[in-house]
Amino acid sequence: MIGSLDYPNQNLGVRVTNNIIAGSIFVGFATNGHDCNIPNPQVFRDNIAHSISGGSSGAGALIFPDPSKPEHKICWEVSRFAAYKCEGPGIWSMYYSKRA
Repeated sequence: MIGSLDYPNQNLGVRVTNNIIAGSIFVGFATNGHDCNIPNPQVFRDNIAHSISGGSSGAGALIFPDPSKPEHKICWEVSRFAAYKCEGPGIWSMYYSKRA
């Protein structure tokens, strides 16, 4: 949930676009995925993570389904994101969905 510390309340006006995160520890971005089949996502897009390190991880992004959206139990995506020179995976996620 971008912009919310009080689940399930959301601040739907926050957009995370055109950012570069470099040199952070553990993960560059940690955010929700978006609904499936959206060609131009508006909440999280055109972001880059690089030179991420940190012990047992160092992922460019940790992406997870939005718990406030029941449809994310079936399908969710991330797109328009890049990562390089990360100690771990560019994108890290380990959440189950019914559709691959």
